[in-house]
Amino acid sequence: MSSQLLLVDHRGVDFGLPVRSNLSPFGHFRGFAPGATRRLSRGVNEWRRLLAPTGRGTFLSVQASQNDVRTAEKVLTSLSYDDSVDEGVDTLSEEVDRLREIVDGLSRCGDDVRNKVDYLKSSHACAGFLRANRSAFESIQQKLNLHQILAILSLVAMDQEHVLGSMEDGDEYLSAIDEMASNLVRLEKFYNSLGGLVGYQVKSLELMRAGIMKGHDEENGGGAERNGLEYLCGGEETEYLLPEFLDLSEEQSHQVIGAVAEGIRAVPGMAEIYAVGGAGDRLGLECPVSGEPLPAAMLPYCGKSMMDSLLRNLQAREYLNFRITGVQSTTPVAIMTSDAKGNDWRIRGLLESRGWYGRGPDAFRLFKQPSVPVVRVPDGRWLMTEPLDLVVKPGGHGIIWKLMYDEGVFDWMINNGRKGAIVRQISNPMAGTDTTLFGLAGMGYSQDRSMGFASCERVVGASEGMNVLMHKTTPKSTPPTGSSPNVSPQVSHEYGITNIEYTEFERLGITDVAVSDESTTSCFPANTNILYVGLPAAREAVEAGTRQGGGAALPGLIFNMKKKVKYFDAVERVVREEHGGRMECMMQNLADSLMDRVEEPLGVEAHGDLSTFMVSNCRRKVTSSAKKKRKPGAGNIRQTPEGSFWDLMGNAQALLTQCGMDVPEVGSVEDYMREGPGFIFLFNPCLGPLWEVISQKIRGGRLAKGSELVLEIAEARLQDVDIEGSLLVHSTAVVGHIERSASHECVGVAAAASARSNGTEDGISWFGPGSESSLETRLTSDCCTTSDRLVFGERCGRVRMERVAVKNAGVDWGHADNVFWRHKVVRNESLTVSLNGHSEFDARDVTIAGGATFEVPDGCCMTVRPDENGKPVTQLSPLTKNAWAWEYSFSEDDHVRLKLNEEGG
Repeated sequence: MSSQLLLVDHRGVDFGLPVRSNLSPFGHFRGFAPGATRRLSRGVNEWRRLLAPTGRGTFLSVQASQNDVRTAEKVLTSLSYDDSVDEGVDTLSEEVDRLREIVDGLSRCGDDVRNKVDYLKSSHACAGFLRANRSAFESIQQKLNLHQILAILSLVAMDQEHVLGSMEDGDEYLSAIDEMASNLVRLEKFYNSLGGLVGYQVKSLELMRAGIMKGHDEENGGGAERNGLEYLCGGEETEYLLPEFLDLSEEQSHQVIGAVAEGIRAVPGMAEIYAVGGAGDRLGLECPVSGEPLPAAMLPYCGKSMMDSLLRNLQAREYLNFRITGVQSTTPVAIMTSDAKGNDWRIRGLLESRGWYGRGPDAFRLFKQPSVPVVRVPDGRWLMTEPLDLVVKPGGHGIIWKLMYDEGVFDWMINNGRKGAIVRQISNPMAGTDTTLFGLAGMGYSQDRSMGFASCERVVGASEGMNVLMHKTTPKSTPPTGSSPNVSPQVSHEYGITNIEYTEFERLGITDVAVSDESTTSCFPANTNILYVGLPAAREAVEAGTRQGGGAALPGLIFNMKKKVKYFDAVERVVREEHGGRMECMMQNLADSLMDRVEEPLGVEAHGDLSTFMVSNCRRKVTSSAKKKRKPGAGNIRQTPEGSFWDLMGNAQALLTQCGMDVPEVGSVEDYMREGPGFIFLFNPCLGPLWEVISQKIRGGRLAKGSELVLEIAEARLQDVDIEGSLLVHSTAVVGHIERSASHECVGVAAAASARSNGTEDGISWFGPGSESSLETRLTSDCCTTSDRLVFGERCGRVRMERVAVKNAGVDWGHADNVFWRHKVVRNESLTVSLNGHSEFDARDVTIAGGATFEVPDGCCMTVRPDENGKPVTQLSPLTKNAWAWEYSFSEDDHVRLKLNEEGG
């Protein structure tokens, strides 16, 4: 089989050829006359002679075999740079060629591990090591399994035997090598599509080589305007277009209303996928008890861990579906953890302490993201702190797809009747706001799409990726040698929405421009890593990628080598800093393997009907991440917890305004950082989560400047409530009751309870050595075990407040201990309503002044009415049946409508 190698001058128009944005510059070359075509089969030296750097303005088109193409690429690579870079690239190329031979040899052994071990033992690459360490190696291999032996010999074959140190047969050394080899066996299995550990190193070196060349090119003024040749293998051409999308911000649009309704209906057929394995280094989060570093999932955002926030939002979507349909669904949740900062065991500990959120452990599938070796630049040496202790980092969130395939997670979800899944990352608590996830799921599920992106507006020059419509043109055949230059090859077209990282814009020739001269908003929307995935299509693509050695199995491979890696050298007892990197995959680039292939170019009108799709919403309803620690005194709060909370309060202001409530401004960033937000409004997402639903439960009223409203409840009716100070409503049974095993009684679910002491609300358990559980953790553990299930229904807490004035001293806004984004605030006074189990609180036509706590027991209703002097009078009575209830339904035009049933239920 032959393919075409094109060497095209950057001014390709000289030869009537369009310059495509995915081409890479490779210096100046002397070649054949423009338009010349020859049949070539040459070795490296002949390619070097033909393609020696000189002159410019040349063009070469050849018919060549795949091997010729690969050889030419290597020569072009090494000829494009100065001598020092040339030497480094040549060294990497030689090592890549050497390791490729080993990969080929191992692949000929098939799946037989013993044959692979024997192959390496007999190879020249391992011969010297085995002679020098014969006795120790023979002793060790008797105590390890064949897979571990293969991993160790692979290290040697890759010239990484320094990791092994001086081989010994003592117990301490054996224990350490057993642990390291076991970890490497996981990598051998995961990267089997590349050729195992050796294949991982080959791909790392190839990416490193490309990065070195790119860096040198940029330093020397390279890029789209650089004089020189660009190359394209196989004649493939790519262009990037603006994607068509459903604009969820047009809330009254029939399409938007329909998509949201379909998203609610789709709940029983959906799953959730959470990528929580990142180390979260930029947050600088530490356990307050032990001082140990903590992963991002444990960030105490608004008094709840980030993992709590994800699962509370999922529960809210399930609850709304239940209220409309009467059928409860328990969504399967897949969570990718990692070993970084104790991520895996801390996440497991959190889930267990929460009683698996009343869902049961069988509703979860946890699987660990492998940590991959950090490779030194530019020689490819694996970094280590000491022998048998590698420097490792998580291998990127794109690893999630093949892990799900290897661990049977795709099959688990599909066998549980799930057709689609929402994918979220741990650092973005805003994704579940209002219509975003319902609209994304509704469009993907109801139309059988393969993959979707939730996007939003993007500022020109922002350090974030963009969503584009990619159009690839690929020749199906090439004109015969010697044919007329007017004869065009037959081509096929592929279309799909995908992500382009901001670091790749210049290389791909993408210009990040504003929508108008007066605007800073980019023409291209932002990539947010909030995804819809069609499970059967994704599974099929990953399976195909595994067979082919890439594709959807390892999407969007990158090798970031710009940063220095800091690690502790245990041998020399010093902290070292070296340039290094590791191979990472990009989760969202799964879309590149799910493109639509057609024979003819598509018109713009067809771009919205592809297998991949996009929805967009205003930015605050889609993303505001909390992924890095704010530097003291810094005015830029973007991507910090402080910045995320400011956006959260911006959403709160918009929501309460939609409810008809008079609410103050949040304040500018400067005012917010100096004085705090203009108010605080926090609520359990089960109150909605659609704003359309919440605005029917809260109507009118006022939240004065410097006031606080917290509603940890789902069933509420607040009408014309005037708040000056703090009003806190908490329920231990937000959406129903816990149904215990036969030996236990049913009790209210305590998952919504939180620590309430000294004016703080910070229900986080850090699960560190010697740490103490919070009130939330203790309540949940006591009331919900692994065999217990949360049952949605009428046996929950309810609050009804009509024409009530709340007046108290509220939050001490100037107190030094306030941390607003944690909702850790000191209060002078508050009105607190605590609903235990199945209970109700009903206050009407009263003013409640000063600090007060109304504790409503399980099975009781507390009413507050004014006496003849207007003072509040409390009455407690048994709750034989609910005094009132909301009835949820779809209207004829698919709006969610609530009707107040005064008969209760």
